[in-house]
Amino acid sequence: MVLERNFRTLVKFFESMKPDFGKLLFPRLQPDQRRREMRVLFAALLTGLVIAAITAVVMFLAGKGKLS
Repeated sequence: MVLERNFRTLVKFFESMKPDFGKLLFPRLQPDQRRREMRVLFAALLTGLVIAAITAVVMFLAGKGKLS
């Protein structure tokens, strides 16, 4: 329940940021194209963050000797 509420808050935050960043990053695109590009950009950033976190946890556990 708490995780779902936090996720919704994060989604609302990104939704509020999209028009500003989209206009700055893609000034010549139409609004619908700009929204699509921002959606792809945020998805790529979120995926990269998740992969980096998993890699860091695996490296930490490997350093502790718990992954053998």
